[in-house]
Amino acid sequence: MRKTRVLYIDPDRMRGVLIGGELRRAGIGYLSCSNLESGKLAFIQNGPFNYVICVSSVKGRSSGDGLLYLIELNRETGQRVIVLMNSDVTADRVKLIPAVDVRSGTRVKELLQLLN
Repeated sequence: MRKTRVLYIDPDRMRGVLIGGELRRAGIGYLSCSNLESGKLAFIQNGPFNYVICVSSVKGRSSGDGLLYLIELNRETGQRVIVLMNSDVTADRVKLIPAVDVRSGTRVKELLQLLN
């Protein structure tokens, strides 16, 4: 059986360390990027990935750029995606793809459940 591979895009270093550690403990291979530009390049150069996980807003609070990228990536390529949402994301837009609220105390558990 092939190991699950994840591309993780998040500018928040502390959250990345937390989630990356949990992915590693779960036996999930991951590549972490801190901005969309490097994430898009990693997707092309290091794919395929089982999942692409990205925060809803990478460039700044309320930008929504991460969410828009995931919706487009899923629609154009069929790539499985998960958005880590903040309070700046409207519920209607998140219904399009699986989401985990980064403010939730159970966010890592929820994320790992989506990856299984």
